[in-house]
Amino acid sequence: MGYTALGLSNHGNITGLVQHWLACKEVGIKPILGCEVYFQPKFNKKNPQRKSYHLCLFAQNKTGYENLCHIMSEANIKQFYYKPIVDFGLLEKYADGLICTTACIASATSQAIINGNTGTAGRLLDKFKSIFGKNLYVEIQPYKIDKKGTQQKTDYVLMGLARERKIKCILTSDSHFGSKEDFDTYCKMHEIGKTTLDVKNTYSERYMPSEYEIEERFTTIYKNRFKDAFSVAEMFVDNLKKLQDSVEEDILSQCELVLPKIETNGESSETVLRKMVKRGLKKRGKNTKQYIQRCKQELESWNISIRQIGRDRRATARGVRSWSNFPCTTANSRLTARSGGYASASTLSPAIVSSPGIDTFRRIRLPYSAARRPSARS
Repeated sequence: MGYTALGLSNHGNITGLVQHWLACKEVGIKPILGCEVYFQPKFNKKNPQRKSYHLCLFAQNKTGYENLCHIMSEANIKQFYYKPIVDFGLLEKYADGLICTTACIASATSQAIINGNTGTAGRLLDKFKSIFGKNLYVEIQPYKIDKKGTQQKTDYVLMGLARERKIKCILTSDSHFGSKEDFDTYCKMHEIGKTTLDVKNTYSERYMPSEYEIEERFTTIYKNRFKDAFSVAEMFVDNLKKLQDSVEEDILSQCELVLPKIETNGESSETVLRKMVKRGLKKRGKNTKQYIQRCKQELESWNISIRQIGRDRRATARGVRSWSNFPCTTANSRLTARSGGYASASTLSPAIVSSPGIDTFRRIRLPYSAARRPSARS
């Protein structure tokens, strides 16, 4: 399709960004790292509302990526109501290095227009512009979602509001699957999820189009609205290329692994960790040659900070480290490894220098406390 860059903006999470970055690097295109957040103008902690809108945020540089992480962390910890909610307060606090685009028909601006509140849509754009300045873009998505022409009518009003405010428009596809041939599979996914959306009638055109195809779509839809609709489409695509060019190439390459600092009273972390393991083995009646030897092997690839994470979360270990013995010896009794003799290579091999992989999950709907969560963030 001739893509030189590819953006990812999953709904309400950024867990796929590293994988997306690696995949793009593998095929030689620029990764654009983002998130389609759930937005409310102001999150009401005392009386939270379920209704939210879509808004896209993209990292322009390392600072932007860090701020996107901050936004999603705070939204999950402090403003979670069915979904992590991002409001103007968070956007103002962490706008540096971020690009904001107005997203799809489910955005606050589009919904205001659909409900006949064009003035509200204009004020929302004014607010976004005051926060992001030239890093704000209005998305125009040339595809059909119904027979009434709702998308086209809404986007035409958006183009006018953007022109009045000197905000650049960009052509976007709101792609939910790769190619036309993937649509049946995409529909099956929604059937399995028992969605209430009319997927077959509203999502059929939401594959990844070529540059020419998206320009042709726009031209066909707005040929009676503009004297030269194709030139307008080309301008909007050029704006998208400028957005792409403004994003730094190797954002994640600039990021360093930051592990929490834990007080050890002057002793090395290795010494403290070995003492913890010995105490834990004795406490659990596992102070045998077999267990001691196994723990010595495992200690080659562990760090004392993992004990802190396990202690704070009081959860069950899962993943490549879930066969390890020593988390059981250093955390409380709720953190348990699977029994059995199997150990993955990444658990025992000293040649693997990546951070240990422990996934944790909550048995009850309570997040990390705000005071303790940063101490275990890596």
